[in-house]
Parts: sequence; structure tokens; C-alpha cells
Amino acid sequence: MASYKHAGAIRAPQLVGMHGPGAIVNLERLSVMPMDPQLWPTSRGLIESPTFARQIAADALIDTASLTKSGIPTTLFPRMFVCRECGIIQRHDRPHADELQQGLRCVHGDGALYPSRWIVYCERGHIDDFDYFGFLHRSTCRGTVTLVSGASLSDTIVRCATCGESRPMLEAYSHVKRGHCTGRRPWMGRGAIDCDATPRLSMRSASDVYFAAIRSAITIEPEADPDYRKIMQYLGPLDTDREYAVDLLHRHAEFSRLPEHVIQRAIDIVLDKRDMPYRDRLGEEFVSFCSPSGNQRSDLWIEEVLPDDYRRFGISQVMAVRKLREVRAIVGFQRGALPLDPTFTHDDAGTQPISGLGDSRQFPAYENRGEGIFVRLESRKLAEFLGRPNIKDRARMFRDAEEKLRGAASAPFHVPLRALYVLTHSLAHLAIRQLSLTCGYSQSSLRERIFVGPDDAAEPWAGFLVYTSSSDADGSLGGVVAQALDGKFASLLERGMLELGVCSSDPVCALQLPNQFRKVNAAACHNCLILPETCCERNNRYLDRIMSVPATVNERSDDLCFIKPV
Repeated sequence: MASYKHAGAIRAPQLVGMHGPGAIVNLERLSVMPMDPQLWPTSRGLIESPTFARQIAADALIDTASLTKSGIPTTLFPRMFVCRECGIIQRHDRPHADELQQGLRCVHGDGALYPSRWIVYCERGHIDDFDYFGFLHRSTCRGTVTLVSGASLSDTIVRCATCGESRPMLEAYSHVKRGHCTGRRPWMGRGAIDCDATPRLSMRSASDVYFAAIRSAITIEPEADPDYRKIMQYLGPLDTDREYAVDLLHRHAEFSRLPEHVIQRAIDIVLDKRDMPYRDRLGEEFVSFCSPSGNQRSDLWIEEVLPDDYRRFGISQVMAVRKLREVRAIVGFQRGALPLDPTFTHDDAGTQPISGLGDSRQFPAYENRGEGIFVRLESRKLAEFLGRPNIKDRARMFRDAEEKLRGAASAPFHVPLRALYVLTHSLAHLAIRQLSLTCGYSQSSLRERIFVGPDDAAEPWAGFLVYTSSSDADGSLGGVVAQALDGKFASLLERGMLELGVCSSDPVCALQLPNQFRKVNAAACHNCLILPETCCERNNRYLDRIMSVPATVNERSDDLCFIKPV
């Protein structure tokens, strides 16, 4: 999608992720940056999710699927290019439409140009081209500058063809740190602002250049009922009391036909949840999934599975989620460090410099519809698990590892112990691996949603939802739900337990601890618990199969595991 018809294309859901506003999108012949949503076409669809929108302070949730034909505006970034033949560095600001189709050509010849590999950014989200000319010329020379690529940074040379001065790119990193941030925000379409942050030099395609801050919500009762959702969407932006709201709905042609109890309950929800923070949403969803609800007409349809021998795995409840609706939105982004998620840290997300997407608070979003299995862990067994001293010691290792990961890039914040999360997260990955083998979906087609309370709660609670979703289909074929029926789920867990007991990377995998730099996993690798990125809500971090099932090569695993050997 781009402002030019033939500049390139991406899938609509990618705008709510790694290709959102402010990200660098590498196309076939150049790179572009999607603009701020307030600059997008006005003819666009909106997603109705009133409670979720209020929780993330969104004025509107833009349906990215509605932009498939119209596209979105982009800006060229980076604007520095290098000739593949002569290596001359040159700048292009406004390429013609035919240049976008055929590729930019060198002004000194006919060689093809490729975008500059290096860019400069700061922790506040500003980004700019790397100034090759200022880096090389400490004199007044303004000659032709070339880039000579080598096998390493010390062998990659920036050279002036006029005065002969040259410098290796290895020196550019320290050169940029001694400079000042330019304060440029290309995705906003505005001029630069003053910024005193320390700039960083980075490769254009490096993973730390853009981290999207994504929020998501499962539509729960009663909002899952279309009638309730319409009322809540209508009343949501209004600052009104109960009496005026009732009168307003009775005079509305569409709502006046609804039963009185529907109107009253919808008003109760709007008034009660107007100030509910987003970080409390997972708790509400957990409670909703613990009880059967909905029907074929609703966006959430849950049926309880009869008790089976899955209780011997420490599971108190399994629910077949025949229908669900998920809404995902991008609320900001960050460069240089992972953004905090308030549902995970229970801290204010403002402690991290997450860049906003404009004053209008219009966030790109998309909705998925699918099915899944909800698993609730037994509270009594969780309390016994958390009470073990060695579990607390292992949880402290995860906490220390996260502090190392954040390092100096983040503002100081308290990291709580997360043994419950590591356990539940590992079990969810176990379930996804086994479901992909039996239900017909690939691992990348399944997704997890982890529900956990704090480790120090008086009555611990935890559970997880494994579900399939597709932004362009209503519902799915029922393959996941079928694995929760007729005792199949217990067999699935037993097979997963046996497989995770031995990993092909053992003993190395089983003996790992989260005590290395940028490592927030213990016994987990690509042969046992690591899944495709689309599955995991934490980028494959906070995993430990030793906490979930016993490993045959780790003599301490029986004291650490949640599921004891039978």
C-alpha cells in the first residue's frame, strides 16, 4: 500500500505490527515509511469495539482491511541511495511514478540505485538518514562521495572522489554518538523538533529500529452480542448520566425496539467501565472464559467440556470456544528497546518512551474471527507450586534476566516474580505444538493468550487460550475445538508431556538457565518450545519446559515441574 499506485503492497494486518506507521518497509526497489493515520484517506471503515477503544484511549479504530483498494500514503525513506556500479552516494526526495516502477537510476550513469543501509535514530522515535557527507568531510570539500563495500565495517570505506579523504564505516558509530538528534519524524509529515537524546547508528533492516506497541482484546459478553455492542458504541463517546442515556436510546429508532433489560444492562456497562484500565482486561476475559456463554449469533460462544482425566495434569477446567472475535490495534512504537506492555508489567506504559501516532488518537486495527480451547489451571495446585523455594529461586533468575535485557535503554521499574507466567506460557506452547499435529492447522496459524494473576495473590489463578484466527474469514472449520472433546485433550497433553521430557538438544537445553545477556528463557529451544513469532505474544521469551514437565536429563526437574510424573 502506498500513495503511489505501483510503489508496492503489503497485507493489511501487517500495518498492525512490523509495518505500521513509522516503520521502514523494504519493497523490491526502494524503502518507504507508512504515514501517520491522521493522513490516511477519509473513506475508510471503522471497527466497533467500544470498551477496548476506551481502554486504549482511541477515538477510532481504523479497519486496515478497508484500505486494500485505496491504499495509504507513504514517504520515501531512506532518501540516501548508493549506485550498485560506481558506488556514488546520492539523495532522491521525490521520485517519479515511472522510477518507482522501474527503479531509481544513478545520475552519474545508468547504474541501479539501492537504499542506504545505514540510518540514524534515537530512543524517542526520531529517525533520519545517515549523513555520509558530514561524516567524511571535516573540511569545506563538497565533492562526490562514494561507498566501497567490504567484508566488514572496517573494510567498508566512505571516500571522496574529489579530495581523496576516506573513513571506514566502523568509525561512524562513535561519530554519530557524539552528535545530536535531528528530531525528524518523516511519518508525521512535519518538520524536525528539538531533541537532546543521543542518536544511534543502525542498519536499515535491524530489528531494533522498530518495535510496535500492540494492544488486543477478545470480545466478551455482553459486548459479544451485536445489540449490546451497538448501544455501547453509540453511548461510548457521550458524557452523559443514566437518565439522559435512557431517554436518548428510547428516542432512537434502532434501539427503541430492544427489550428494556437490554438497554439498562448496556447502560450499566458503559457507566461502570468508562474508566477501566487496559491492564485489567485480561482478568475480565479470564472470568468470562470460565463460564459457558453465547450462541451461534454471538461473537463469543463458549461450551464447557465434561470433566475428564485432564485433572491429573493440574487442570481444573477446559472450555471449547466455538466462536471468538479478536481486535488488535497498534497504539505506538519504540526504537531501540522493547516497549512495555501494561498487561504484563502492571506498571504505567509511560515509563517507556513510546512514540504516539498523532493527536487524533486514530489507531490502525483489524479483527479476527476464529475458534479455540481455553484451559484453566487448578488454583490449589498453583498455590503448592508457587510455595516451593526452588520455584522462587528460578523465578528470580527470570527477573534478573529481564533487567539485563532492558538495561540502560529503559527507565527504572520494578520487575515482579513471574513464575506463574513462565509456567502457563510454557504449557500454552506445549498445547500449540500438539494441536498443530492433530487439528490440521500449522503452528503459525495458531495463537496464544495468557491469563495469569500475580504470584503473590492470596488465591493464584492462571489459564491460557489457544485459538486460530483469520482476518478474512468468519469462523473456522472446527478442527481446534474438536480436540477438546471426547477425552482427546488429555491424550494430547500426555503426548506433549512425553515429547518435552526429552529434547533432541539435551542435555544442553535441559540445563539452560536465564542468566545470559538478552536471554529470558531457561530450558527452551527450537526443538522443544520455541514457536513461530506469530504464535507467541512475548516473542518466544519467558519459557521453561522444566517448570511444566519433568526432563529426564535434569535431576532437579521433579522438584521444579508443575506436572508430576505419573
